[in-house]
Amino acid sequence: MERNAKTYFGVPTKENVDYKKIYEFNTNTINPKELFIPYLKNRGGREDALAKHVQEIRDGILKDGGMDRIPPIYIDINTLQIADGNCRFNALLSILNDELLDNITLRVIFEDIPEESFDERVIQYNMGQKSWSTVDFIYNYMLRGYDSYKKLIDFCMSDDTLHTKDGKINPRYAAAALRVSANDLKKSTLNITDADIEIGHKVVQEAAEVRKKFSEDAKANGGGWYEPYLRAWAEFRDSLGGIQFGDYLKELNKTLKGRKTEVKVPYGSNKKADWNVFFRAVKSYIA
Repeated sequence: MERNAKTYFGVPTKENVDYKKIYEFNTNTINPKELFIPYLKNRGGREDALAKHVQEIRDGILKDGGMDRIPPIYIDINTLQIADGNCRFNALLSILNDELLDNITLRVIFEDIPEESFDERVIQYNMGQKSWSTVDFIYNYMLRGYDSYKKLIDFCMSDDTLHTKDGKINPRYAAAALRVSANDLKKSTLNITDADIEIGHKVVQEAAEVRKKFSEDAKANGGGWYEPYLRAWAEFRDSLGGIQFGDYLKELNKTLKGRKTEVKVPYGSNKKADWNVFFRAVKSYIA
């Protein structure tokens, strides 16, 4: 939806805007909150991480006494929505609301962004200003309505091995358990079904039971191998056929106690193939 095509407070219209110019708006003259529209629903990342970033920018503005060292904010000329600079804008509003500074100059660059391209442009801007992590992309796509990314986040939060105590998810572990490509985590191509989630829960639970059998070994405390370990188990379990998981665990226990010289746990290996060799070796001893 295009805004009313009139010039007010020095804000240009699409007809007279200079896209190469950095426009300056003084907070003593205008109320930026009434002009520019934060566009947060497509913002990547967790809310607590964004709040921390806003606080860091706010501290920098207060220290320098203004926004001279802060990059300009990019605004869509059609809607006056912020395409890049939501955190900078909210840091400014926070300072104004608390009446800590006045006479602040907000620098703005206008762009003509087609509505259908706006979401992708938001991502491009943020990757340019501050690189997004995989988690940022996942939350971004979830907020944009991609159901598979919501399923992924819910799956991560449902198991202690897939998130930290403070709630930070481990999406690559989840992708391994769900047998989906980690490359899709940063795209909009991720496809996770309810059936995938159901199997994924079994994969994680079984992998945890297997891991307990050798967790007393000091070498098992390293976590760098957990992703290929999960991915290998997610694929190997299909080969159990008629073998019950409980029987596999019993054989694993006997294997570790009686055949250590023949079958070694590949601690520290980031190769899925090494873990597949280990799982198959244990299976070979089952009568």
